[in-house]
Amino acid sequence: MSLAALMSRLAWAAAVAASLAGVPRLLAGETSAAMSGAATTAVQEVEDEEEDEYAQPAVRDPFEKVNRTVFKFNDGLFRHVVRPITSGYQTVTPAPVRRGLVSFFDNVRFPVRFTGSLLQGKLDRAAAETGKFIVNTTAGVGGFVKVSDRFPKLRVPEEDIGQALGKWGLPAGPYLVLPVLGPANPREILGRAGDYVLTPTSWGRGSIIPEDWQVMSELSWEWRLAISALDTLSAFPELVSAYDTFNKAAVDPYIAFRNGFLQYREAMIRK
Repeated sequence: MSLAALMSRLAWAAAVAASLAGVPRLLAGETSAAMSGAATTAVQEVEDEEEDEYAQPAVRDPFEKVNRTVFKFNDGLFRHVVRPITSGYQTVTPAPVRRGLVSFFDNVRFPVRFTGSLLQGKLDRAAAETGKFIVNTTAGVGGFVKVSDRFPKLRVPEEDIGQALGKWGLPAGPYLVLPVLGPANPREILGRAGDYVLTPTSWGRGSIIPEDWQVMSELSWEWRLAISALDTLSAFPELVSAYDTFNKAAVDPYIAFRNGFLQYREAMIRK
């Protein structure tokens, strides 16, 4: 494999990890009760509006047997590779630095959220995303401090290309579990490809982005490798925490993660 191909794959992995970061945040955060209900099939009573928002979408899983096999492989990879790497990362990296890296890479993905908002005609959210980027980049020291959290008007749901495709009416297609990359469907795969193209850490030689914007092209391959790896690694602690919390509540982890993923994406499209 050529160095260019290797870098492309590493950058793709970083972009996918970033796009999946919303799932663990949801599982660990504001909708964890609803998601756990999907796992145990015993949803606790919540307000009618919340129930409608996170209603279980129709499930198309014609490849369940294969998906379960891949899910088992991914689970083993998570336990024996991702968890030890995460533990080492947390040991050697102070918590403030970890938080700063998460904020920085989140700020870098501004073009994804901005474009996703525009493609859905959500001009107010596009404006809020622009405001967030300016505030975090300037007052937040390049995005390492998420200053925008102090301004309620700048707290808007995140948008991406997959959500735009769903808003346009593109069917999700059958549920899939991809090796290493996890839960997906054809619409999400297409959306993640769009997210990758729009993520500045992928803007190097060979990308479709105008040459003047190719922020990674002047860096050596060692730096590009380090940035891609750090982008992926910075998402691991939150992912591990949410994975453990969610997995413990699941009677059948495969069904739990499948339903949780589908609920999350459909809820994000409707927001």
